[in-house]
Amino acid sequence: MSGLTARQRSILEFLRGYVRDRGYPPTIREIRDAFSLRSNRGVSDHLKALERKGFIKRVPGSSRAIEITADIERSGEETRLIGGSGDYVIEVMGDGMNDEHIVPGDLVVVRIVLRPANAKRDSIVLSDADSPECAIVGKVVGVIRSLEPHRGAFSG
Repeated sequence: MSGLTARQRSILEFLRGYVRDRGYPPTIREIRDAFSLRSNRGVSDHLKALERKGFIKRVPGSSRAIEITADIERSGEETRLIGGSGDYVIEVMGDGMNDEHIVPGDLVVVRIVLRPANAKRDSIVLSDADSPECAIVGKVVGVIRSLEPHRGAFSG
């Protein structure tokens, strides 16, 4: 597919997983360490190739400025925001997330996936039916805000 080398494909999959799990991209050093490369130059060369092939976009001068622009298997198709295993949408009711500029009335996309710190174990995706008494809330992976003003919204 699109002439990706095995290493480029591995790095792209690593980038996607890192962003999915943490919400931000890795640094060059983190990529280097993950692939046991000897220099930052090797990582930079792979990232340049991925950018040239249209899979990522980079902004010079920032250590975490990597944006994934195309899916490995579905290059050219739209990327979905929600709909993955463990994703759900809830309306924000209180002011508990104001410091993150998420206000009452916003809809947040939440992902509940338990990722083990053991490579031999699989991740666990929870749903209400699976664990009605579970107290894990999850990680917010998106915010949807109406363009119409609503009570409690920031005003400028």
